[in-house]
Amino acid sequence: MRALSRSFASKVIAALRLPWGEKLLAARACCWLFRLRTALGREPFPVVMKRVSRWASAAGRRAAAAADEPVHDPVHVCLWVERCARNLPGAYTCLPQALAGYLLCLRCGHRPVLRVGASRSAQAEFRAHAWLELDGTVILGNLGDLDQYQVFENLQELVL
Repeated sequence: MRALSRSFASKVIAALRLPWGEKLLAARACCWLFRLRTALGREPFPVVMKRVSRWASAAGRRAAAAADEPVHDPVHVCLWVERCARNLPGAYTCLPQALAGYLLCLRCGHRPVLRVGASRSAQAEFRAHAWLELDGTVILGNLGDLDQYQVFENLQELVL
């Protein structure tokens, strides 16, 4: 228990030393991850995706209006999402990470593409994965074998 509290304390101290823009990005990443994981655990997927669509519209409007906020590189935004997902209590799988990264990138003025795919492993085990792409490059959730996933080209197929 003592080692855990020292580890936590060192993370808090490191976070307090971050510049203001980084603290804000980290806080937003943590909030979106928690909000999305909670929503995905309590509500049907179509309901969550409709909310994400509404939030994405609002994030795009905020990006256009927020000239005073720092603009972060999309890879940097996604690194913060991954870092927060590793350090928050609980399990943050690929879907809440991809959705949080998507919303944060939109807020920073970038237009990533949310990808969701499915495949079967060699043992015929079903696998699904979510990731983000920007200009054809994976910026969040790169497993290395994404070419084995059948991508749902239209996420509305999953919602309807």
